[in-house]
Amino acid sequence: MSMPCFTFSNDSPTTDSMGQIQINLENLPEKSAGLIVFIYRSKENFLKHPEESFYIPKEAINNNQVVLQNIRFGDLALSVAADMNGNKELDTRIFGIPAEPVGFAGNPKSRFGPPKFSQCVFSFNEPLLNLSINLISI
Repeated sequence: MSMPCFTFSNDSPTTDSMGQIQINLENLPEKSAGLIVFIYRSKENFLKHPEESFYIPKEAINNNQVVLQNIRFGDLALSVAADMNGNKELDTRIFGIPAEPVGFAGNPKSRFGPPKFSQCVFSFNEPLLNLSINLISI
């Protein structure tokens, strides 16, 4: 069975500077309605203003994997949230604490507060990159 692929438009569609990111999800709740993916390209925007965001409905998640296509190369950080109620948003509690399971590239272990950009950033410069992201409830 082929894996679903999503094509997202970007401002500069040169395929020489773009690739695919395959996300392998660990601990995706069975009752999740979908997946929200955020891409950050700067420390200043991290967890505040994603440069790119995608919603992937549950039906398009195959064997706990999704593929993002036409992602521009560069240094980026990635966060993922399981949409538990189908509202296509990351729900939060008091002080902005996520009310739905979340995960980050690099699977950082943060004891107090959210992870830092430096814990989640990676260089994306190859045609296909595989990432494993562990979703946790906070």
